[in-house]
Amino acid sequence: MGGQRQANERKRVVRAPALLLALLSAVLPSTRATGEEGSAETIFLNGRFYTADDQRPWAEAVAVRGGRFVRVGGTAEVRALARPGTRLVDLRGRLVLPGLVDAHTHPSLEARYPYQPWPGFPFAQLRRKLSRFPAPEWVRVRALADSTRILSAYGFTAFGDGRTRLDQLGAWEALIRQGGLHQHAVLFVPVRVDSGLPAPTRPAQLREELARHRLPGVGFGAKLFVDGYLQGETASLEEPYEPPGGGRGRLATPVAELEREVEELDHAGIPMQLHAIGDHAVRTALDALARAVAARGGRPGPQHAIIHARLVREEDLPRFGRLGVAAVLDAFLAQPSPEDGITPEIGPERRDERYLAFRKLVDAGALVGVCSDWPSASMNPFHAMYAAVTRRSPGHPERGTLGPANAVPLERMIRAYTIDNARVLGIAGEAGSITAGKWADLVVLDRDILRRPIEELPDTRVVATVFEGRTVYDGSALPWYLARSEARLLEIGNGR
Repeated sequence: MGGQRQANERKRVVRAPALLLALLSAVLPSTRATGEEGSAETIFLNGRFYTADDQRPWAEAVAVRGGRFVRVGGTAEVRALARPGTRLVDLRGRLVLPGLVDAHTHPSLEARYPYQPWPGFPFAQLRRKLSRFPAPEWVRVRALADSTRILSAYGFTAFGDGRTRLDQLGAWEALIRQGGLHQHAVLFVPVRVDSGLPAPTRPAQLREELARHRLPGVGFGAKLFVDGYLQGETASLEEPYEPPGGGRGRLATPVAELEREVEELDHAGIPMQLHAIGDHAVRTALDALARAVAARGGRPGPQHAIIHARLVREEDLPRFGRLGVAAVLDAFLAQPSPEDGITPEIGPERRDERYLAFRKLVDAGALVGVCSDWPSASMNPFHAMYAAVTRRSPGHPERGTLGPANAVPLERMIRAYTIDNARVLGIAGEAGSITAGKWADLVVLDRDILRRPIEELPDTRVVATVFEGRTVYDGSALPWYLARSEARLLEIGNGR
């Protein structure tokens, strides 16, 4: 009997030559495999699991039931949950990370302009003319589905959409109804009139509009603009831009109005993402948030974030930690580019000392998240990690470095893309680490990025992405038009 039982167990262990086949065979219904308490539907074993959980940073195996981790630990203790019908998946020693999180990206923006299949599309004038007309909902839904496919291909199982218009919620609802959303999503809705487009102006109106749509499991927040961009000199600076401009930029929202909006949203418990790039805009955003925090009278509030924060004054660095406000930086842009759009605007000193100051913010005690800001930059997390760790451009050593004093260790970047970004989005209780009780979100890599030379990091590929215990990406190539778009974004680099 013992020999037969062992033979049966060996048959259940998946040992396909390609890990893709192993993970594909692990796709199971979200119901329990057995009615027995303490059983597992799927067990992933023989992996190097970096958990991003401080209580247990590493594990050898995980057990999944009902889309959640039910046990994380050593092979023997996890395998004890195997029952007849449990699928055992042999990871063959691969590195496994928690599902990645992008704190600020733009699928809704991509769906807003669905007529352009890749950056540099030659018929830009035609696209602009077509974009004057509302795209049919099925086109928008298809564009959202393509965006989520790219997210899955890069290992993302959660994201914050940084600019979701109210008239796009129907497309998200349709995507969810079709089963096409394979990430935990937090949608941030502009709360002021944005380029003449409809947007709610008060928290109560925002809640009323959201209640009209069936969006189960989707979180919401508010998006505010404090300033513009360095290119074009619309980001608001404490010190003037370099000649010939010489101005200081401008705030996008009057200070009194910004303070009122921030306090109203904070009082209503609505998390905010505030776009602030220049150091004056960052300070203005922190001032408004400080007023809102003080008005709470010591009560806890939602997690707010300042997005981009390209320049931060030294005296403002510790304010992030004191206020509990996250700084979310564009990691991919922490690299030099042949089309340098930064140095002509702010000069080499500000660029090297304060541009995308990852290290200084971390050392000052801030919660530092990362974002792609896709599709204005690449979503590739491994290129972004490389840029933040080395401050160099992947494959282009001749370009030199961009502010190397603000480089951070690789493990810090992995945490930023997992548990820290989950904290930024307010979902750390459910996602962001491989922890029993959380959603079973995993990304399996083709190499151990913590053991291999750093120069290999940009070449890393995702072998499989697992979302709530189900394989949603199997390592196959993206459709040509999506692959071409991503290749172009990677080459643009830090051109903005």
